[in-house]
Order: sequence, then structure tokens, then C-alpha cells
Amino acid sequence: MSASIRPAGLIALFALVLMAPALIYGAPTVDSGAYNHLWTSQIAEQMARGHLYPRWLPRSFEGLGSPTFYFYPPLAYWLSGALALALDVRHAIAVAAFLLLLGSGGAMYLWLRRREAAFPVLGACLYMLAPYHLGDFYARSALAEFGAFLWLPLIALAIDATDRRWGPPLLAVSFAGLICTHLPTALLASAILIPPLVVWRAWREPMAALRCAVAGLAGLLLAGFYLAPAVLLQRYTLLGELMWVPRFSPAHWSVFTLFRPGAEPALGVMVMLALRWAAVAAVALVFRRGRLFWTLITLWALACAIGLIPLTSLPGLDKVQFPWRALSIVEFAAITAVVLSPRALIPVLAATAICAQTAFPLAHAAWVGVRTPMDPALAAKGVDAVEYLPASFRPLPTTMSRPDLRGFAGPLVRGPVSTAVTGSNGSITVTASGDGPIVIRRAAFPRWRVTANGQPVPLGPGPLITFQAKAGKTYRVEAVRTPAETLGLALSLLGLLLTLALRACFERIARPRS
Repeated sequence: MSASIRPAGLIALFALVLMAPALIYGAPTVDSGAYNHLWTSQIAEQMARGHLYPRWLPRSFEGLGSPTFYFYPPLAYWLSGALALALDVRHAIAVAAFLLLLGSGGAMYLWLRRREAAFPVLGACLYMLAPYHLGDFYARSALAEFGAFLWLPLIALAIDATDRRWGPPLLAVSFAGLICTHLPTALLASAILIPPLVVWRAWREPMAALRCAVAGLAGLLLAGFYLAPAVLLQRYTLLGELMWVPRFSPAHWSVFTLFRPGAEPALGVMVMLALRWAAVAAVALVFRRGRLFWTLITLWALACAIGLIPLTSLPGLDKVQFPWRALSIVEFAAITAVVLSPRALIPVLAATAICAQTAFPLAHAAWVGVRTPMDPALAAKGVDAVEYLPASFRPLPTTMSRPDLRGFAGPLVRGPVSTAVTGSNGSITVTASGDGPIVIRRAAFPRWRVTANGQPVPLGPGPLITFQAKAGKTYRVEAVRTPAETLGLALSLLGLLLTLALRACFERIARPRS
């Protein structure tokens, strides 16, 4: 028992050291830190009221509300929101990040131990310390993308174990987990990492390809509760107009634009980081011990990450926005490559040097981020991501952080109304005192239904809830489940049944180790 506790204890201790600044002072406030704070606090408030999956955030946009989690993957914020029921918000986010980091280290350890690596604990620690991994939290406050690192080793482990009864179900759950944690990373993994792993596994056992395909389908269906609304309801927001524009296209972030006028400073940082991992891959290539596959995966992912291979310009993949998000795959593959070379210490030392070198600027960023207090004005105004504003919102926001909402100030209900009563569940009941339009100060979205005597009332185009009233009638405004949500739940139920069937259908088949 002590032998199994020791690796777990070492990995947990190292994760605790890496997260110590945030655990002491609270999560960083830099970059997306305001979103983390706003989303976590509201999810906690909704959970306290019994709403386990709060897709709508009522305090966002100065009380207009936002459909944030109809579109943003929920898993990381379920964790931070649940923790915020007992902790202050910044420390809840910090503890959530610690658990995600610890989970990623444990998953990497399990993967490397299965592949009989000489130093699985070292590999797990390097994975947690990897600069893009740790920088996701301390430099960018990208909690969801930070959480995505948990799933990459588990997906590789599951593909490698498709001959075991637990392998295909693990692949389904891990793939669904990745989708529901960070969709861009899931898209990149589906194009860059998973296909080579499946081909590599099927080369040794052809039936593995079928098992992986069925497990992948099960995972996609499992994620349906999130994925269906995220895909089908985008036209009701500004996502298309603000997110799928040239500045957020992968071509804008290609290495070929690095020396052009107006090049993004962040691109230079990511290219330099990619070049460091390219050096590690080159060293691993020279000192390889039968681990050429993982070195090639590293180089392939690197080429995609900097746009040298324009894979992310393909339809669908162009929605990942930044090709350098593939650095998560680079770090996973590179550390796997060096740690699986038991007699080649030089690649291990090279990877350790890269991680250690970037630890110092990350430590500075962490110190600044955790010591900077959260701007109370941002929290009070509910500054949410502007792409979640209603599609009819005009003029388009000129800033990505503070939309001008002065034109939407005013009372909750405007128009010919004699009485207005707000229910504990957020519903609003109004009685019209005359004919004319009634405006409810809530962002328009398909979740809202207005009825009079149980009959639906047509709504205006927005951006606020608007409908034509007749004198003397009583109208009820309430939140309902959208058809896209119902479809998503049905897909997830089907995925659950398929996942459960995987274990029964695929019996263990003995195979030689490679």
C-alpha cells in the first residue's frame, strides 16, 4: 500500500506547491479572471437555489442576464461553483484549479505507468509544471482550458486499452469530459491527437479502430446535453458576428504573420514557447529508444500550433480561433516522448529545463495576478463576454469587455402596466393597463416564454423581451426548457446507454505488449 501511496503523495505535494499562491491569496484576476469570478459566483447562487445546471446567469450585463452556459462548457465551473457554496469565490476558483491540476498529474501518471515509463512520477510533475499548462491559469485565467489537460492522458490511456473492458467506456467518458470542459481543445484533439493514436493502436489490433469509433460516438452523445444547445442556439447571440471574424481566425495567428505590421504580441510568446518544445522534440529524436511515434506526434502538433500546417483553417476547426491552443497537445506528447525513453536522460533533462526556465516568469505572473484585487466595478456591473448579448443588440460592442448598456437602463417593466409581480423562480407576472408594447428588462433569448391565459404570446425581435399587450390582460413571463435542451438530454441518455453497453459488448482480448 505504501508503494501506491507514495507516488500519489508526491504528485499531490507538487500540485500543492504549484497552486500555493492561489490557494493562499485567491485565484488570479488577470485576463479572464473577471469572467471566472462572475460565472463562479452566479453558478454558486443558482446551485444554492437547487438549479444544478444553471445555463442562464441573471446578474450578467447589469441585470439583463446572459445565456453564457448555453454555450460555454460547464464542467470546470460546476466544480468552482460547488466549492463557492462553502468558500469565497476567489478561493473556490483556486481550489478548483488545484483539483484540476492534481487530476491532470494523476491521469498522466496512470498513462505513463501503463506504458511502463521509468519515471512516471517525474512525467506527471513535468506535465503539471509545463508552461502552457500552468500559464493557462496564472497568466490567462483560462480555467476551462486549464481543466482540459486532465482529459488528454485519459484519452490516450483508453485508446491504448481498447482490448480491456474498461477501455472503451473510459474513452467515451473522457472524450465527453473534454468536450464539456473546453470545446476548442476537444476539436484540436479530435484532429491532431486522437486519429494518430487510433491508427497506431489499430496497426497492432485492427478491431481497436471499431471500438474507438463506437466509444467516440458514445462520448459525443454523452456530451449532447451541452453540445446540442451550444450548436443550435448560436444564431440568437452575437457569437457569429463577434467571434468568427478575421482577428479571431487561425490564419491571423499563424507564424507567417509574425513579422507583419500589427502582429499580435501574444503570437511571439507562443512561437517562442513552441520553438523550445521543438528543441526538446529534436533532442528526443536523437536520443530515442524506440519512442519515435511520440516524437513525431509532438512535431506534428507543433506544426499545427504555429500554423506551419494550416490544419485549423479547415471548416469546423477554424472555430478554435487560436491554433496555439494545440500547445496543450504538444506538451502532453513531448513529455510522453521523453519520459518513455528510460535510458535517455538528456531528453528528460531538456524537458525539465524548459519547464523550470518558464517557471520563473510564471511565478512573477502568479504573484501579480493573485495580489491584484478584483475590480468591484466589474463584479457590480456583471461584465460578461459580449458575444453572449442578443443577436439584435445594436450597435455592436466596440470593446470585448465593457459593452455600452446605458440605453437599457431603467425599471424592470416598461409600458402600459398596472401591476408587476416577480416570483421567487424569476418569473414575472404583469397586468396591462392599456394597449401597447411592454418591455421586460431581460435579454431576449428562446428560454423566455410569455403567455396570456396559458396561450403563448408572440415576442418582438429584441434585444429585450418585448410583446404587444391588450388592456386588462395578465401576462406571465417565465423561463422554459428550449427544444435544443430537450434534444441534448435525449442524446445524452442515448450516449449513457451506449457507454454502458460498451463494457458488456467488448470482452477482454489478450494482446502482446509493444
